[in-house]
Amino acid sequence: MLQEVILIPYEKNGWEKWGVFFADNFIGTSAFAQQCSLLNKEAVKFRFDKKKNLLQAFADETLLFENSALGYKIKYDLISFEYDFTQRLFVYKGYPFFEEMQTSRKGLQRRWAQRREDAYKGSLMQFMRSLYRNRLVEDGFQVRRLIKIPDAEKKRVRDIYRMAIQKPQADGRMMISNAFDAFPADTAAYYRQVLQEPDKLNVLIDRVLPGDSIAYAVDSVTAGLYFTEHLQVIYPSKNMPDEFFSKYVVSSHPVLKKPVTSEATIITGQPINVLANGSYYEGTGLIISGYWGWWEKIGNMLPYNYEPLRPLKNKGTYFIKRPSDYHFWK
Repeated sequence: MLQEVILIPYEKNGWEKWGVFFADNFIGTSAFAQQCSLLNKEAVKFRFDKKKNLLQAFADETLLFENSALGYKIKYDLISFEYDFTQRLFVYKGYPFFEEMQTSRKGLQRRWAQRREDAYKGSLMQFMRSLYRNRLVEDGFQVRRLIKIPDAEKKRVRDIYRMAIQKPQADGRMMISNAFDAFPADTAAYYRQVLQEPDKLNVLIDRVLPGDSIAYAVDSVTAGLYFTEHLQVIYPSKNMPDEFFSKYVVSSHPVLKKPVTSEATIITGQPINVLANGSYYEGTGLIISGYWGWWEKIGNMLPYNYEPLRPLKNKGTYFIKRPSDYHFWK
């Protein structure tokens, strides 16, 4: 017995239709990402499954990126790219290879070094490295437990809306109508407001967690990250970039500065294995949102052998923190 196989063709003129969406979600929309170019766009093909409301991207050759903001040429073997429009969930997998761009201009070398440092601060890579060394608090991360409770009022209003939007006819068919017309103006306005709210209410436990409360030693080279519910991670030393708010916040009022804030959730019930260089697996078991969900894209990506610069006191030079400075904790 052979299983049924459904073949979905590539989208015709796929890049014209999905190219901007692909670039925004894969390369990013940060100031650094805006200076990161995909050199072989023609290699990317798209499939959209209307039934699943799922967009997939494929590449039949290595993708070539040039990031003039951070000074890297990147060769990326794309394994998968999926965006689920129903769940608003984005997953991509692949293998990047970094090559440093060369220049004799000292000023450009310094700018690249400073921008890489900025890309590193508050990133998921820095968080994982700090977690591995049990230095979350010392490195400036504030981690708190976050509980999400289903919004009972929104569920009630949604049920009322669904019942009102479908009216049974004499012939047994359902007629779709504008449900808000069936309610008084003030009630309709309240229902609209409730339906725009998140599906769950956030309850934040206001106690900063040390690294060893959410991680442990798996073996001599691996730390295990495990927690239930959700985590809120704040990096107070860095504010959310303006590009983040222009992407997600629609308002005519100026946006107040807010420290880098992210959320993390383990969806598999299994620990995430973390290595000293900040890499981790299995990556699909960890869902990130907030700043990390926006930031962790190709245009802001650093190689795993990246080492942050540290200024020497009273001098304008820098020294590099060596891998030997990373010691595993138990």
